[in-house]
Amino acid sequence: MCLARTAVFYGLSVKARTLVVAAKAHHRLLSPLLALDLISRRVALGKLATVNGAGAQRVPIEVWSLVSKELYPIELKKARTL
Repeated sequence: MCLARTAVFYGLSVKARTLVVAAKAHHRLLSPLLALDLISRRVALGKLATVNGAGAQRVPIEVWSLVSKELYPIELKKARTL
């Protein structure tokens, strides 16, 4: 009986500074992104509750998604300057 195994590996060259910047940005983004995910999910399900009739319920889910995507470059830029 014959047995053949094939493995494919690829590697990415990453500089330590890049990892430090990514770690700083991730640390700063974790809480806001979790909050935005929660808001987006509740808007999609129609279960978002706000205080004093805040307009967050009327904001389309696409806008919340765009806000989330715009946070990445802002925080990466801040992390690079620290």
